[in-house]
Order: sequence, then structure tokens, then C-alpha cells
Amino acid sequence: MSTRSIKDVLKALLGLALYLLNRIALIKLGVMLPLFMLVVKDE
Repeated sequence: MSTRSIKDVLKALLGLALYLLNRIALIKLGVMLPLFMLVVKDE
């Protein structure tokens, strides 16, 4: 996966997470751990 596509995904998820109910849903779906792993891996 290219760095650009990772950044695009992160921006989209951040946009969703700005709304509290979406943030709760993202956490329940287990999206946060893989997201953090992407950020740490890509630095």
C-alpha cells in the first residue's frame, strides 16, 4: 500500500471520527488498532 493511499484513508477516518457517535462505532468495529499500526509502521 502506498504512503499516499494510507494518508487518504487516515484523513477519511479522521473525518468520520470527528463525530462522537461515529468514533464510538469505529472503536466497536475494531478499526483503531490497525489504524495505529499503520501510523507506527509508516512513521
